[in-house]
Amino acid sequence: MRSASRPRRYEVATPSRNTIIEALRPVIDPELNISVVDLGLIRGVEIEPDDGSVQIDLTLTSPMCPLGPEIVAATRNAALGVDGVRSC
Repeated sequence: MRSASRPRRYEVATPSRNTIIEALRPVIDPELNISVVDLGLIRGVEIEPDDGSVQIDLTLTSPMCPLGPEIVAATRNAALGVDGVRSC
């Protein structure tokens, strides 16, 4: 008979910068119909392995881009879909 024990915790590996970049590749700038990655709009990706947080430095094609909030939300959602990313 097994004694009751704490639930097992499974560790998820910290994703690499390349893994996150590839997850962002399907995010499209709706005005240009080109990936934000291919447009060079992803300026940086920082990963905090201790808590699974990711910070993405994203620039837009213009300061007054009317679809900016959509692009930011799509970028965040794509990053959060990567195993090991807990916040973005």
